[in-house]
Amino acid sequence: MTHKKLNSIIASIALAASFATANALPALAQTAGLGISVGASSSLGGGTLEANVQANLVIRGKARADQEITRRDDALNKLNTRIQSMQKLINSEKASLSSTIQAQLNDMATLKAKIDADTDTATLRTDVQSITKAYRIFALVIPEGAIIAAADRAETMVDTANTLGVKMQARIAADQAAGKNVSAELTAYADFQAKVADANVQAQAAVSEVSVLTPDNGDQAKMQANLAALKDAHSKLRVAQQDFVAARKDAGTIVKGLMKLGGRASASGSASGSASGGATTGGSQ
Repeated sequence: MTHKKLNSIIASIALAASFATANALPALAQTAGLGISVGASSSLGGGTLEANVQANLVIRGKARADQEITRRDDALNKLNTRIQSMQKLINSEKASLSSTIQAQLNDMATLKAKIDADTDTATLRTDVQSITKAYRIFALVIPEGAIIAAADRAETMVDTANTLGVKMQARIAADQAAGKNVSAELTAYADFQAKVADANVQAQAAVSEVSVLTPDNGDQAKMQANLAALKDAHSKLRVAQQDFVAARKDAGTIVKGLMKLGGRASASGSASGSASGGATTGGSQ
């Protein structure tokens, strides 16, 4: 395998640095209210005028609620599309997540129908509040799905890194058999393996932490517990990101060391094709 091909695989690991950035995950806190004014009955007096005021409040409240429900439907559908493109999740896991998302979409459709049928501001106010209080789509479902997607990407990058590790190990072994001093390369390779393994552990732990979460339905203690779990899972993904950065640095150290030693590409030439394929796989994520 040539140094150029080895460097191309190393470069693919750098793509993992983007999977857990702040922009990769939606905000963990729920939307701060819908801004819908559906308060108590007007005190303006005069039956006809009061009825008109209430009717206008209901119309505006329904319009705003419908917008918010549509926004959540769009976010859920995008998340479902993202889930279907995940590479490490098995089909049964994808089906389970998609089922959860579809249940949320069904709930939103039912709620929209109820809101559209509401005729008084008190009932409408309760139904509108349930958009955020009962379902927690932006506070829980979307962040949970984003974390699972980021972890799936991390585990895919672990596979790419492990492929690179096999190639580097073969080159180091060949130089060592030729009597060359590869102590520095062996040290870097050991750290490379440790960092990649830890990235995998962190990604799996993040998924395990959020996959059991359920909406709080207004329970403040559970809401805080859910938020803490999401933040902790996000932190695990950041650790995995840092692991990938360190692993890439180790790989660079190994390649530079092998170049100085003048190791022959033919020592791993038979695996160069699969190495090139690994780079392509990593770059397409």
